Amino acid sequence: MLIITAHQPNYIPWLGFFHRMNYVDKFVILDNVQFTKDAFIQRNKIKTSNGELMLTVPVKVKTDTLIKDVLIDNSQSWQKRHWLSIKYNYNKSPYWDYLSNELEDIYNKNWIKLFDLNMKIIELIRNKLNINTEIIIASELKQDFGKKTNLLIALCKHLEADTFFSGAGSKTYIEQEKFNQNNINLFFQNYNHPIYKQRMGNFISHLSILDLLFNCGPKSLEILIQGNLHNNNHSPF
Repeated sequence: MLIITAHQPNYIPWLGFFHRMNYVDKFVILDNVQFTKDAFIQRNKIKTSNGELMLTVPVKVKTDTLIKDVLIDNSQSWQKRHWLSIKYNYNKSPYWDYLSNELEDIYNKNWIKLFDLNMKIIELIRNKLNINTEIIIASELKQDFGKKTNLLIALCKHLEADTFFSGAGSKTYIEQEKFNQNNINLFFQNYNHPIYKQRMGNFISHLSILDLLFNCGPKSLEILIQGNLHNNNHSPF
């Protein structure tokens, strides 16, 4: 059994993004699909004493811009603002030192493309989580796989995968019968968000995974997969 998934390269992603990465054999980064503005590709949430705070990377895009081509609008001082927001709200967390120096280095660099920034952060986080899943950049395959369901099926065939693990949100557009017709197993993520010890008031879920890492450090992956499927449990099949 070879399981793959595919996802856009989100900005400081939430826990469910890395749950899928940990579960599959190959994780395809969809960088050659159309960018959607004001989505989690360019923004995500952290926790503050006043509740959630959305951090958004400003971008310069035209109609039909692909994710890999999205330019950051560096006329705005977003990097300093994002880093200071993260530092101010997490520097007293138990595991602030767990990734703060490396993360600060990222925010101190001059980023031109959103894709490059997001992938650098994703790589840092996956290393801290000790996730060894193979990462594949879709555009580097240099093929036109089509769109939506056809794209996912074509990726499965190209990578010789017999199972696709999809995000819950894709239920609205995936044509499940096409997977059956192509003898590919399909199942959807039903992520049970863990509750862990946070600072500053009541627990808030569905934040950037930075919140988990700063609060739980080396135990983050263990907490992330609590009550969820992971690599050692292919029970749906």
